[in-house]
Amino acid sequence: MVPRRLFTTSRDEVRFLDLVDLLDEMRAVSPVYEEGVIPAATYGLTADVKTIVVPNVLLVRDDLDANLAYVLTKAPFERKPQLVQPNPAAEGIEEANGAKSSPVESNRGAEYALK
Repeated sequence: MVPRRLFTTSRDEVRFLDLVDLLDEMRAVSPVYEEGVIPAATYGLTADVKTIVVPNVLLVRDDLDANLAYVLTKAPFERKPQLVQPNPAAEGIEEANGAKSSPVESNRGAEYALK
């Protein structure tokens, strides 16, 4: 992760590039890639920047207890209001995206939580 201070102290030296033209090529590698936007206010930019994004994925060991995987999977959706308070980007947490873990297989507890 790039430290935020890099962008707040070096505005004239950093440029964000619109990568959306590469989206089709990226989707040929994996369908998880989507078009997204870095809001201008995030780094004090003059305009939003189009980019390529992937959903966040929680990875666990193959042998993780299914009950624990269930709880870990449900928590972000059930606690979304608390997550949004310190980080407005959490507004994007959607259960519909929960199953988008390809090519990684979901733990059976996570699969049950997303039904």
